[in-house]
Amino acid sequence: MKVTRLFEDAAGDSHFDEVEIEMAERGGGISLSEMLPATGVVLMGAGGSLSMEAHQAPNRQLMIVLTGEWTATSSDGESRRFGPGEILLAEDTTGRGHATATPTEQGVVVAAVVVP
Repeated sequence: MKVTRLFEDAAGDSHFDEVEIEMAERGGGISLSEMLPATGVVLMGAGGSLSMEAHQAPNRQLMIVLTGEWTATSSDGESRRFGPGEILLAEDTTGRGHATATPTEQGVVVAAVVVP
């Protein structure tokens, strides 16, 4: 399963790339990843007018969109839109960070799973 990753480089600029979470067939048509450690889950809801200036991720976290859409823009200027079921691994906990916004009036609900 491919997941978008947002990270900072040595100069402090944030960038996107893709990482693969390995999935293995476990029988009955089900594929599972290995157990991923997590230290907490935060649910976040935002209305259709969210627009946050550049900020860092508060912790390394998997941002899983439950409903609606949101956009993340890295400090290098690239923007990506995330919708229901899409995952962003936010690792830019230092540096220039990223900006976020809700691109539609619908707003968004995201589950942030904090990972070590």
